[in-house]
Amino acid sequence: MKWPLVVKIAMPVLALMAAILVIRTGAQMKICGVPVEGLMKCLPAVQLSNPQAPTQECCNALEPVKANLTCFCQYMNNPAAKAMKIDMDRAMKIPQMCQMTGVPSHC
Repeated sequence: MKWPLVVKIAMPVLALMAAILVIRTGAQMKICGVPVEGLMKCLPAVQLSNPQAPTQECCNALEPVKANLTCFCQYMNNPAAKAMKIDMDRAMKIPQMCQMTGVPSHC
């Protein structure tokens, strides 16, 4: 099914807004099987400018048993990721940088 551009942009923005709400309320929200708190630990590793190596906490958050990493493919070309200054190509390489096996490194 082909989604309209407005839906493609709105979905991640709504997810981000929900994540902020969840963080403020202390509830546990997950995106693609990863708790938002875990995703936040990976943020320095996926920034467009001066990205850092993923921390062990980031790698732990993305353990294949916890995360549906193929789910992240839907965000690859999303303008919201660019607006948030996230390097999605680098984000898809995080499992490889964390030395995880059996997970996709590209969509």
